[in-house]
Amino acid sequence: AVSNTKRSSERNCIDLVLKLIQQDQVKLIHTSSGKEWLTPDQLDREIRDVLAANGGRLNVTEIPAEVGVAVEHCEARVELMRKKDSSLARVHGDLLSSQYLQGVAQEIEEGLEEAGCLSVSDLATRYNLPADFIRDSVLDIVS
Repeated sequence: AVSNTKRSSERNCIDLVLKLIQQDQVKLIHTSSGKEWLTPDQLDREIRDVLAANGGRLNVTEIPAEVGVAVEHCEARVELMRKKDSSLARVHGDLLSSQYLQGVAQEIEEGLEEAGCLSVSDLATRYNLPADFIRDSVLDIVS
């Protein structure tokens, strides 16, 4: 009898949450496992955590497997995060943090000190970033 009551209670909770979602009373994102919901803010935090754990550069297509949420939710959240936070950039499907770009700029600076000059096309190949992005965004950070 206890398990039936618990099952009934869980079902009631699920029904209540679904009703709140349908009425736009609460915004929740269902996980791929089907066992949990995340708030948009929680998904943003998880995306940032995964980005940091990957050194500040992560292909957006890898995020769903990491956070357990469908790709369309991840894509939408990445775009909103990028619009709200200028420290994030999206280049050729990769999400880049300002920490990653500062690291690249520091490596370029060290390379310049050693070699005296570096070609933007070589840097673009080395970091797998477009030359114009290197020139416009990364080289601005190099002091």
